[in-house]
Amino acid sequence: MHRVQPLKLTLALDMMGGDHGPHTTIPAALAAVCEYSDLHLILCGDEAILTEQLKLHGVFPHPQLSIRHSSQVVSMAEKPSV
Repeated sequence: MHRVQPLKLTLALDMMGGDHGPHTTIPAALAAVCEYSDLHLILCGDEAILTEQLKLHGVFPHPQLSIRHSSQVVSMAEKPSV
């Protein structure tokens, strides 16, 4: 008999985007990993800010989350290139 392996999914998320950045993306990421135990999220953005936000939520380190530091952020004020 074949055993079905549980699906493990890894997603990378831009945590610095959106209208409110990590203040809204961190709670959303935490809700996702609480809901799906087989989900691993790579949080992309400023490592210091993301670490601070995760510590404020009392979940740093977290086994389902990893941080990929990005030193540059595209602001909403920047014009798109043509």
